[in-house]
Amino acid sequence: MFKISRKKSIALFLLLAMITAGLFLPSVLIEKKLLRHMADFGFTPTKITASDLHAGIAIFSDIHLDQKGFSTIDNIVAKGSITGIESATIDHLILTGVTKNWGIPSISGWEWPKKDLPGKIKLKALDFKNTQLDLMTPEGALRFNSDAQMTLQPDGSQKISGILHSKQNQLVLDTQWNAIMRSRNRGWTIAAEIREARINFEKLGISRTSGWLNIDGEKKTGLPLFSGQLSAGQLKFGKNTALSNINLTIDNVNGVHSLILQANVASYKNMRLTADVRDIPAAPTIEATIETKSLRDLIAFIASLQKDLETSEKSNFFLTSLLITPGNLERLERQIRRARYDTLALTVTGAPYDLVGKIVARHKKNGTVRQHVISLDPG
Repeated sequence: MFKISRKKSIALFLLLAMITAGLFLPSVLIEKKLLRHMADFGFTPTKITASDLHAGIAIFSDIHLDQKGFSTIDNIVAKGSITGIESATIDHLILTGVTKNWGIPSISGWEWPKKDLPGKIKLKALDFKNTQLDLMTPEGALRFNSDAQMTLQPDGSQKISGILHSKQNQLVLDTQWNAIMRSRNRGWTIAAEIREARINFEKLGISRTSGWLNIDGEKKTGLPLFSGQLSAGQLKFGKNTALSNINLTIDNVNGVHSLILQANVASYKNMRLTADVRDIPAAPTIEATIETKSLRDLIAFIASLQKDLETSEKSNFFLTSLLITPGNLERLERQIRRARYDTLALTVTGAPYDLVGKIVARHKKNGTVRQHVISLDPG
């Protein structure tokens, strides 16, 4: 019988132990690294079941992100070595949250990531598959679905590409996103394409919306810079006010934003709205004009707008200084009827909470345009 000496037995045991450690030690380290990365992203799992461990690969399943299992992950497949995780695939991340008055949502099992998150992401590739967000809102339960990929670039930045969509009665959404998270905390940029959007809320409705939006989160500026263009078939505010053929442009110069809105006022023939909001967010000023040929339509629109704003406490403050009351509207109607006009223009200017309004009655005679100006302020 073949015999192995004591020294050779010990050597063989050590060799087998080293091979076993070489195969499974990276997987153990991957699990620790994975938990650390998840913490950086704001997740602290309460339960993880290790399904399988291979050399350089760790597979985890049945992951609970909170104590009650509202937010979960079906599977995570992480690849790496002793030096760390190289790539990971997260399959079917389900998040459950709630938002009150459309504020920042509270997500079960998730906290806002650390400010230095871009500098901590060293993965070469991170793939999110079948991600789902179930959000309870003032309009009921909304579900969002997405897929996203994050890849490390040669300069150390992270490129993120993904889609975000929703399809239900209250909300239809089809968007594509591309983002760059620059290394060494040098900020980020996001480019979004809105291929389709439709909202069917109780007090807000938007249909046939498309466009694009860019957001630049340069760290030095403090606030993100926005630019974009959106168009919509119709926007309904409240029960009476609706706009159609809407075009919205957002631009910024030296950190100061401007917004230009052009639209038709639905339900009224040949009524046009233009609005220009400048110096956002430092000292916003508004200049809006509604043009029409019908006095009856203009008065009816102002009255219906006021009724809709009364149902929204936040929006109602914007028109308080205009003194839109039934008695004031009767006064305006009497004064305008005494003036000769071909067209009427309601112009509103000023700061959001200190607006000044007037109605300009224009009459063209012998090639000369005459104007009769009536202030919304009865004083």
